[in-house]
Amino acid sequence: EECCNIGNSSVWVNIYSLYNPNNNDHLLSAVPSEANYLLSLGWQEICNPYNGPTPAVSCVNTQLTTGSSAFFIAYTSAADAPKVVFYRCQTPNVIHFISFDIHCEGMGTVNGPLGYVARSRSSEMPRALYRCNNNGIFSHSLDVPCPAGQTQNP
Repeated sequence: EECCNIGNSSVWVNIYSLYNPNNNDHLLSAVPSEANYLLSLGWQEICNPYNGPTPAVSCVNTQLTTGSSAFFIAYTSAADAPKVVFYRCQTPNVIHFISFDIHCEGMGTVNGPLGYVARSRSSEMPRALYRCNNNGIFSHSLDVPCPAGQTQNP
């Protein structure tokens, strides 16, 4: 079944989750060479606590208790099911965030599309994607609410 063939790059794209400890910036990337370059500059990859089928899991740290802001996979197109594109955006202060709006909700400029996600849970994509905002420091959360005190956008 094409939905479940995670090795098929025409259907899925890996979304790497990176963190810059120098400015608390969280960045998602669909480009392995970009992720590797940022890692070489001191960014850190946010790992998943669960091992999974290769190449669906980039890095694993079984000491973590949640994978809510870790690596995930997205669709490469909107074909075959109701999906929506999500974008990587950047504020004027060079802080990154995700948005379903190509205009980044007026908070910055778009860096480009990252992939497509289902607007509602399905057997193919059972986890919801949220953007968390902690006073201008953005991150994402998969399937669990953003931490207390942070605003959450679907």
